[in-house]
Amino acid sequence: MYWRGVRRVFDGADRKASAEAAERSIGVTVPMWTKDCRVYWLVSLEDFTREYLSRSDRAGWFEVIRAGQPCKLYMDIDGPPGLDDVERFEAALFSTVTRLLADDYQYRPIRLEPYVLDATTTTKFRRHYIWPVVWVNNKAAGAFVDKVKATLTHPYRVHIDGAVYTNDRNFRVWDSAK
Repeated sequence: MYWRGVRRVFDGADRKASAEAAERSIGVTVPMWTKDCRVYWLVSLEDFTREYLSRSDRAGWFEVIRAGQPCKLYMDIDGPPGLDDVERFEAALFSTVTRLLADDYQYRPIRLEPYVLDATTTTKFRRHYIWPVVWVNNKAAGAFVDKVKATLTHPYRVHIDGAVYTNDRNFRVWDSAK
């Protein structure tokens, strides 16, 4: 299947895309597998959105946060089911992020609220937060998240997953199931 736009398959050795193409596109892990490699498409956001929303089966779709490429600030919170006092934790988390951005980077937006993607089930608490703040790469975002964890006094800080800031990180696309 081909999308209108750019289609590229990476075999593990070939992971570079031109800076121009990267600025206008997103990397997506497509739910197709071959014996030797995972399939990636480099495609415009508009083409991806059109194709993705037209499908009834949305299992296995991921955005690839490519190594060395800019990314938004994101956090992955995983914990046991039934965590209570989540609202207080979120209030403390959001105010800590806002304060550290102001103190360390002189970034003081009028309003700074993340997108909250809730994937909580009966067996696991899981939320993803995505702030409209762009970092030079996900390693830099991870360093900031480490500082947030060290600064945050709420006991739920232990549930912030610090292992999700690696090279070529797959981030599940909204409404995509396992």
